Amino acid sequence: MGRAWRKQKKAEAKLSPDGSKPPGMHWATYERLQAVIENCEARRDAELLRVAANWFGALR
Repeated sequence: MGRAWRKQKKAEAKLSPDGSKPPGMHWATYERLQAVIENCEARRDAELLRVAANWFGALR
């Protein structure tokens, strides 16, 4: 999960502080960075669900 956090922070650093497209950035680049951010969030969510399922399965 740490790798997903680092990758997301790196992509977010290229955007404006409010997460919008900075002036001069191509729309394709902005959309690619947004996809990277969404992918990282999905990977973390999936990992959290996997860990939670294992943890709750171990309690039974």
